[in-house]
Amino acid sequence: MGLVLCFGGIGGALGDPPAGTQTDTPASSVSSDAQGSKPTGSFFSSLKQAFKQDIGHEVVRGHFDVGTPPDTHRYYCLVDPKTGKRETNGVGGQPVLRSDGMTGIKEGAVSFYSCTDAEQQGNLVTTGYVLSAGVSSKIAPAPPTRKQAEAPAVKAASPGKIPPNGAVNELMIRDLIGADGKEIRMLTVEYIGGGASLPHRHNAQVFVYVLDGSVRMQVQGSAPVIFGPGETFYEAPEDTHTVSANASQTKPARILVFMVKDKKAPVSTPVTPNGPP
Repeated sequence: MGLVLCFGGIGGALGDPPAGTQTDTPASSVSSDAQGSKPTGSFFSSLKQAFKQDIGHEVVRGHFDVGTPPDTHRYYCLVDPKTGKRETNGVGGQPVLRSDGMTGIKEGAVSFYSCTDAEQQGNLVTTGYVLSAGVSSKIAPAPPTRKQAEAPAVKAASPGKIPPNGAVNELMIRDLIGADGKEIRMLTVEYIGGGASLPHRHNAQVFVYVLDGSVRMQVQGSAPVIFGPGETFYEAPEDTHTVSANASQTKPARILVFMVKDKKAPVSTPVTPNGPP
């Protein structure tokens, strides 16, 4: 599977609509207040989307930008042309013009940022993205856009609750030979500065190797530990992973993850830690 999961802003440059599409809506066309109000989302919804999404045949219905120049990142909201299903999270990547006139995405990276939130906040730009009549007829009506006057109240009601940022690139999924019902997954996780995952558990044996930067890891009942390049971390099936974060606020960090799990078990399950670690 070549799909990446992007924790907001990995990759740097702002993407543009593909050559051949007509759009007069640059990144700066969205108000600074709208850009500053990041569309929130979920680590688990983005992880689920990354594992299940068939990005090769989906098309772009719009985009939204996160950040302020020059550190602005563009994410695309996709729809399945066969079913009309809207994907939950924005996807980073390179837009390409399809032979049917619609826009596709290559080298896709699923972000934590919610397309629904972007749409409700009035941040979703649809100008220049063509959808065939057949596709348009299948898409459910868009959610109502929040009034501009309501935006400050929304931001004030959820301080500090913007999801953490990083990117997951799944490298391999294989059945574990000799162990019926078991599978292995190999992936990389990249956190931007200050990026983190919410508390969760995998119900799996998880082996972590730090490739770049430094990460702070903690499981329930243990003290947090910072690991650097070449160091390793193990998570048992019964562990609650309370902290998984970039130890730096400014530099990215990247880890390699090897996971052994039941094939029918979810990749990750959100949890609320019980009491002090």
